[in-house]
Amino acid sequence: MFPSTGKKLSLLALAAFLAVPAGAFAERAEKEKPILVGGTLSLTGKFAEMGRMQEKGYRLWETEINRKGGLLGRPVKLLVTDDESDANKATAIYADLLQGKAVDLAFSPYSSELTLIAADLFETFRYPVLAAGAASERIWETPRSYTFGLFSTTDRYFIGFLELCAIQKKKTVSITGFTDPFSLYAAKGAKKWADKFGLKVVHYNILEGKEELSLSAEANAIAAGNPDAVVVAGFLKESIGLRRALDRANMKNSSFAGSVGPAMQEFQKALGPLAEGAFGASQWEPDERISYPGSRTFLQSFRNTYGEDPSYHAANAYAAVKMLEEAVGRTGSLDREKIRQYIVTGEHKTIVGPFKLRKDGSQIGHKSLIIQWQKGKKEIVWPEPMRTALPVFPK
Repeated sequence: MFPSTGKKLSLLALAAFLAVPAGAFAERAEKEKPILVGGTLSLTGKFAEMGRMQEKGYRLWETEINRKGGLLGRPVKLLVTDDESDANKATAIYADLLQGKAVDLAFSPYSSELTLIAADLFETFRYPVLAAGAASERIWETPRSYTFGLFSTTDRYFIGFLELCAIQKKKTVSITGFTDPFSLYAAKGAKKWADKFGLKVVHYNILEGKEELSLSAEANAIAAGNPDAVVVAGFLKESIGLRRALDRANMKNSSFAGSVGPAMQEFQKALGPLAEGAFGASQWEPDERISYPGSRTFLQSFRNTYGEDPSYHAANAYAAVKMLEEAVGRTGSLDREKIRQYIVTGEHKTIVGPFKLRKDGSQIGHKSLIIQWQKGKKEIVWPEPMRTALPVFPK
């Protein structure tokens, strides 16, 4: 008795299946296995505004890279965990991810405060990471081999603003910072550059507290010195709080500059007319006139995806994973030592500008921008080659 046609086909299919080498199935399974890129972000807590913007930058890249077929022919999956803006939680999460090799590649948390601690883990477990949300020189006081700065260190944040003040023949400046690593080092840097530009620092203070009472007392102390310019080295909420406190202290004729807050749309939304004239340090701006490779494409993709403009925090997050993508593509490997070597070798181009590292891992190629709120919108006022409007100072 002969088997039926259906049974013959089943037997032939089984024979064909058995004839395929076991290695081919393993290779196919490996190609279908996603490349895991993980880390923490501050989706809640004091850094939430910046952390959520960074997540959008990372997620946009994830969508785009998978649309192109992934990395090395494999899909990419981002593993994002909320660290709640807490350094201890970030440390525990990264320890689990890196020690257990739960991810192929890693991205950095937001803020110098959290990155400072996470960097020790990146070094210990040898994960090359681009610090997309941290700039304090304190991170690189211990030279790093696996933690790389993506944008200007905090000591350089206010160079442009202070240079503009000197050009305008301003004489005096007040500088306020806070105790976290970013704000503290930004304030120290501002003082250093004020001295170099011949500006007299009539008030310099590092605040312990950020509550309204402390900010009001600080505003009164600043007003007593009657400075031509006021520098606030802090985050979004500190910039908003001190801007309001200075207004209550009747500080009308001093220029105001902040390190993070004024570069964000939330600054203008919170302050309305009080935002007018404020200067801010920025690492990139959502302006189509910026000609860095890929900048315009990123801007349009972000707008189309989220219906809003990205802050420089989103742009830096996107730039960081694009560089990882480039390193993997050029080396043809997920070998972290090869990726590290590619990153540290020579100069690179990113959507936020030139990339070149010092020997300690900090960034030297990138240049900050200074923006100013004019007639309800941000304008780039420094450096001159990228200027979209002239700076406006109180008369």
